[in-house]
Amino acid sequence: MSGENAILQYYQAIMDGSVVVGEWIRKLYTVIVDGLEKKRWFYDHRKARRHPVDGGNRIPEG
Repeated sequence: MSGENAILQYYQAIMDGSVVVGEWIRKLYTVIVDGLEKKRWFYDHRKARRHPVDGGNRIPEG
């Protein structure tokens, strides 16, 4: 998955129906992807892989 954008992959899965989400998640990802495409913000795959979320909703320290 090196260099790939996990946000765009998840969005594509939402849009093609392979991942089922609620209306608000779909809307949120539409806003996020729009922002990425218009360069309002960026996704750094190296930072994303360096700080994985551990099973729950907390990010491990370190």
